[in-house]
Amino acid sequence: MSDTRKSAELLVATIEATGGVVQLTDGTVAPQGDPEWIDLGEAYLLACAELQRLPVVGLELESPDD
Repeated sequence: MSDTRKSAELLVATIEATGGVVQLTDGTVAPQGDPEWIDLGEAYLLACAELQRLPVVGLELESPDD
């Protein structure tokens, strides 16, 4: 297994251990555990795509800045 795949799997496992990600009302995606960390939410979605697996995504009513 490549280091890139291991990294993607570790990122996905870490985000999913905290509940996956949420889609905010402004359209961005952030980790459930820290809705202000949008970059990490986007990285999670890319890692899921690379691993060809469905991401765990919930909905949040408001963005942190609302």
